[in-house]
Amino acid sequence: MVAPFKGDAISLGKLLGDIYPVQAHHDLASLSIALGESTGLVILTEESLSGDVLSFGNALDRQPGWSEIPVILLASNKGRSGRDTEMARRRLPKSAGHVIVLERPLSSSSLLSAIAAAWRARERQFEMRQSLTQLAEERTRLQILLENIPVGVCFMDTQGTSLVSNPLYRQYVPDNVIPSRQTDGAARWVGLDTQGQRLEPDMFPGARALRGDAATGVDFYHRRDAGRESWMRVSAVPLYDEKHHIIGAASVIVDI
Repeated sequence: MVAPFKGDAISLGKLLGDIYPVQAHHDLASLSIALGESTGLVILTEESLSGDVLSFGNALDRQPGWSEIPVILLASNKGRSGRDTEMARRRLPKSAGHVIVLERPLSSSSLLSAIAAAWRARERQFEMRQSLTQLAEERTRLQILLENIPVGVCFMDTQGTSLVSNPLYRQYVPDNVIPSRQTDGAARWVGLDTQGQRLEPDMFPGARALRGDAATGVDFYHRRDAGRESWMRVSAVPLYDEKHHIIGAASVIVDI
């Protein structure tokens, strides 16, 4: 907090010190240096806004995307008609997004209530940070798994274009579009149905999966650009959203 006038910082410290960890700063420049991801909220008296507001705004701008530090501004009603506090609000930097303006004088209970609400909002942001960290860790583990499993794996959109794939899949499908959607796909990938008839591209596993039909264990004779030839076993299954609409497919290619 920054409250430079007439012992305001001491009064606020006594009110809040037994409930919250409090750091008092003598001006906005000092506060801006201390501001970080672990900051719970900021309390400013209007008198503090005569300081380095630009540094404060830059410090808020440097916060990560999940972070929007609540700012409680204790405004003075001196020289104002009614309870108009918008003038005080406009003195804050634009990067101060979550702002609560309270006009003094106000009761301790009103101030504590506003701080508690802002603190709860900040705690939800911390929970979001934790969720984002966990998602990033899970994505990293998934990426390590995909990079090292001995089969080609792809998650594709409804057009058959790869969204996520591993090196082996990109080696087999270098254009990142399923063979049935490529003009020369049928020439490079030759598969036979159970009757020994050559499969048409619309019966390739990826094409079937994008229509909602799972296809497993379909063998293909595959010709690569470098003239290499091999047999591949291809499977694909559709992927659905919560309304059971097809949003893409997952495909696996095994070199047999």
